[in-house]
Amino acid sequence: MKPDLEAIRKRLEAATPGPWNWVIEDYSMATLGTGDYPGNDGTGESKYVLNVSVCSSCLSRITGVKDKVWRWDRCNLPKEPDAAFIAHAPADISTLLEWCEKLEAVKVPLPALLKAIAGSQSGKNLRLYVEPIFKALATLEEAP
Repeated sequence: MKPDLEAIRKRLEAATPGPWNWVIEDYSMATLGTGDYPGNDGTGESKYVLNVSVCSSCLSRITGVKDKVWRWDRCNLPKEPDAAFIAHAPADISTLLEWCEKLEAVKVPLPALLKAIAGSQSGKNLRLYVEPIFKALATLEEAP
């Protein structure tokens, strides 16, 4: 099934612009957003995306501990690789959409070019038809 790239792009454009990053507020909360400190990117606009915090049970256990530190994999919090995946999602999706657009641009002329090759006189003009294919494929190499 072909993905609906336009719908994906609309969701990406509707989301808070990235890049996103996590800021560990303290041992009990982390905030995902933009800028050096989510919500304070110099424009005065709030750029918070998500706050996560430990449950009250874990918080009460942490409160009694001398060295209070943030840990991603505690109770209801995501694991650190999941948190990194979430933070990188806007940039990764944007890159993948650009790649898909380049693939589509290459794919479109291929059928006509291949038909022309097949219809050429014993491949006499093969080079004329093959060079555009290689140029189209070269654009894929330039992709991020």
